[in-house]
This record gives sequence, structure tokens and C-alpha cells, in this order.
Amino acid sequence: MVAYPVVYVLWPGSHEAGPALLRILAVASFFVCMTMLTNALLQANGCEQLPMLSMAAGALVKLNVNHVLIAVPSVNIYGAAISSVCCFAVISMLNFFFLLNCTSHPPRLNRFLYAPLLSALAMGLCAWAVYGLLSRLLLTAEAGRMQLLLCLLPTVAVAVAVYLVLVVLTGSLRASDLSLIPGGSRLAALLHIR
Repeated sequence: MVAYPVVYVLWPGSHEAGPALLRILAVASFFVCMTMLTNALLQANGCEQLPMLSMAAGALVKLNVNHVLIAVPSVNIYGAAISSVCCFAVISMLNFFFLLNCTSHPPRLNRFLYAPLLSALAMGLCAWAVYGLLSRLLLTAEAGRMQLLLCLLPTVAVAVAVYLVLVVLTGSLRASDLSLIPGGSRLAALLHIR
């Protein structure tokens, strides 16, 4: 949604493939986060070996998809990003399977997956709308980095605010979660999170 301005504000003069690669890797970041979370949950439930199996399966998928896609001239470098999505999607799905079938206390998916996913989708929609509106109002045909930045900063601020409000309202973020970080208890009290 905002890949173009992010790339050209942070890395001016970068390769033209940058925004498309960032869009693909944004999808991968969801699966990377799910991989980290499910790995930790499996390890906490005494299933330390299972994340290693899923990671090995993901690595095999990544190597094979890389091998096939990078060799296609029309795909080329995009194949590396696509293989990352495939790799971490496989790892996440295997870990979810293991969590649901191999642990004595499977996670509640509403708090663990559905509510954060809904919050992220709403955040993305708001970012798309805010950037679309600001770009129509502020950008010219010869938009430079400063004009892009003027559109990008409010977009990011609104997106962060929407996500924070929604993870609190959906119960995805709790005071017990915040207490795990320094100053988290004070932040929970400030935001009235229970």
C-alpha cells in the first residue's frame, strides 16, 4: 500500500524493483511473526523438536522455490521474495498443525490469530485510505522525497493508532502482556488496559 513512498523516502535512487519486493516481503513478515510465535508456543509446551522439523521443511521449500523461480527471467529476483513467503507460510502452517494436535493446551485462536489479523487488516485499510487521500491532495507529478514524506508520516501515525486501539479493543493486548516489557505496567495503566 505504501511500499513506493517507503522505498523512495528511505532509499532514494534504489532499484525500481524495490517497492514490488517490499510488497511481497510484507506478506512474508506476517508469516515470520507467526513462525516466531508458534515456535515459542511449541517450545513452551515441551515440543522443542517440532519447530526444528517445520523449519527444515520450510528451508526445503525455500530452496526449491528459489531454484525454480529465480531461473525464470521474467520472475528473477522476485523469486527470492516469493520463496520467503512460501517458506514461512509452510513453517507457520506446520507449527499451527503441531500446536492444535500435539499440545495439551492448544491456543485460543481468537486472541492468538483472528483478532490481531483483523486489527492488521483494518490498519492496512486505514493506511491505504489516508495515503490515497493525502497523495491526491499533496503530490504533484514531480513529487520529491519531502512530498512523499508529508504523505507518509501521517499515514504511519494513523495506522499505528488504529492498530493500537484495535488490539486493545479486541483483547489481543492485555496488561499481562505489557508487564513483560520494561515500563509495561505503567503503559497498561495509562492506556487503561486490563
